[in-house]
Order: sequence, then C-alpha cells, then structure tokens
Amino acid sequence: CDDGTIDARHTDLRLQTRLAPERLQTRLLDAYYDAQTYEQEQGVSILYLALGFLKWYENSTSDKPRYAPLLLIPVDLDRSSANSRFYLKARDEDVTTNLSLQAKLKAEFGIALPDVPEMDELSPSSYFDAVTTAIETEHRWEVIRDDMTVSFFSFAKYLMYRDLDPASWPSH
Repeated sequence: CDDGTIDARHTDLRLQTRLAPERLQTRLLDAYYDAQTYEQEQGVSILYLALGFLKWYENSTSDKPRYAPLLLIPVDLDRSSANSRFYLKARDEDVTTNLSLQAKLKAEFGIALPDVPEMDELSPSSYFDAVTTAIETEHRWEVIRDDMTVSFFSFAKYLMYRDLDPASWPSH
C-alpha cells in the first residue's frame, strides 16, 4: 500500500499470480507433466522456484534489460488427487544460484556472483545485499528482490562445458 503497510493478500502462504484459476490449473498441469517426463527421461529435476532477479545489460550502450534469476529452490508440483489443486513443495536438495549467470558475470564482466550459503545460514535478503554489493560498479544494474517465478532451469550444458574445460582438470 502507499502508506507502507502490507496488504492482507500478501501475508498468507499463497503465491500470487495474474492467471485466472482455470488457466492457472492448465499451466500447472502442463508443468507437472513436463517436470515428470524430464526427470524420468534425464534423471534430474529442473523445476525451480526462482527468488529475486538481476536486471542487467549486455553492455553500457544496450537499451534492452536482461533478467536472470538469483536464487533457485528445487521444487515439485504435487496434488492429492486429480480433482485437487496443485501445491508447491520444496525438494530435499540444496538451494543454488544461477550457475550460468555466475559464470557469465565472471568471464565477461569480472563480477563474482556470491555463492549461496548453507541452508541454515541462508537469508535471501542478505544474499541479495551481497549481489547488490558485487554489481555496484554497473550503474544501471539492479537486484529485484520481490519477484519470483516457478519455471524450468537446466544447467546440464553449462556443467558439461565446465567439465570439458582443461583449466578445471586436476594437474595430474
């Protein structure tokens, strides 16, 4: 609200969306089946709840902002029956940062995106503060703290590329 208070709709445990209920359920059903199929075929889960985004630019003259997620929480979509609504459930896996973004910022801008602390030490606001400090030399860049999305994020190509880089191999 304009007076600095928080609307009641933002104090419950439900995620807000712009989609109408029927359209939301259709999208969630599609995501549910896509996530199940990918995990069965590839053996890894790629469904995440992304918290916070980095708004950044390819170069100083670019007028097109880019948005990249900062914290990625592995999740599952679940429901108790075919007629019930979906709920989001965190997986028993580590929260991570955007590995591709971390590598790109280091290689192209010399910016070290901080690693995510252990779960018992993780505070999203503290992490976003650390990212804000890391990007302070880039004047138009900013951390968007309150945005979140549920989507698919795969780092398989990046991890394979990193493993094939001779610089990452042991000296022996």
